[in-house]
Amino acid sequence: MRILAAAQRQIHVRGALHQPPPLAAERGIPVVTVIHNTYTWMGPADRRRLRREDRFVTRYVAVSKAVRDYAERVHGLPGEKISCIDNGIDIGRHEKLAGTPVGLDRRDLKLSPDDFVFLHVAAVDAPKGHNVILAALGELLGEHPEIKVLSVGPVRDQIYFHRIQDRVRRWGLEEHFRFIDFTSGIHEFYRLSDAFLLPSLIEGFSLALLEAAFYGLPIIATRVGGAPDLLQGERFGVLIEPAYDDISGVGVGTLTRLATEERPPHTDQLVRAMREFLHRPGYWRAQGRSGREKVIASYDMARTVSRYEDLFLELATRRAGR
Repeated sequence: MRILAAAQRQIHVRGALHQPPPLAAERGIPVVTVIHNTYTWMGPADRRRLRREDRFVTRYVAVSKAVRDYAERVHGLPGEKISCIDNGIDIGRHEKLAGTPVGLDRRDLKLSPDDFVFLHVAAVDAPKGHNVILAALGELLGEHPEIKVLSVGPVRDQIYFHRIQDRVRRWGLEEHFRFIDFTSGIHEFYRLSDAFLLPSLIEGFSLALLEAAFYGLPIIATRVGGAPDLLQGERFGVLIEPAYDDISGVGVGTLTRLATEERPPHTDQLVRAMREFLHRPGYWRAQGRSGREKVIASYDMARTVSRYEDLFLELATRRAGR
């Protein structure tokens, strides 16, 4: 970490595509831009601005292969300047948390041992798929009244939040879908749940997805962002297709429409995946345990930091020797 800090003193690191870096670049300081998401809501004018500012950027870092591909293919950024460094989680911290005594159990949340609990950890925001979860829940409850969904995360969009709350009330889902504000004790929710849901419209690389895999939860996620990197070819989760054919045609209008539809296009896929988990809970519980091994091997924060260190040292060394 001391090496990383020393390198950063010679490099300007910006955390999103909307912060202009000319001053650092004009002084000969390498500029690293981290691309955290696809930023599908950007329009043609935004993309022209990104391409104009590209001359100030030394290197881009995309948090997943999907983000890297979108930045090159849709935003028009030069692929040769984009490195891919996956997000990671603090494995040591989570190992300690996993070993602590249980501080929250199902009784505290008025859940029964027979309930099948799907956990959804995401900000309450339009792209996170709350509407498709409600649509699937409404279709499955007749045959599986034991379903409970806990949606844990901070409210980022109040209008969207109230719209989803209203839908929960109108559809009579209050006993089966519950919003819970984000908590520092999120590990307790991973430990008491049976499976994890992340049917987002877009993602960069969800840290919650990595945490769920670490805690051994089988996963249902949309094939967006880092989900294919984690789940492709693995047996501890199911990937469903997003609600659109090609992400390059998705803009803010499409996102808004898909996020508010009562039955978005990928509802059937989510219903099938959730039903599969409900029909074979023992099988999926066993499969979920293998996710922990992959996260420890490939997504430890120490590995992520090491890759950033390598990049920063490369750029700092190149600057020193120019």
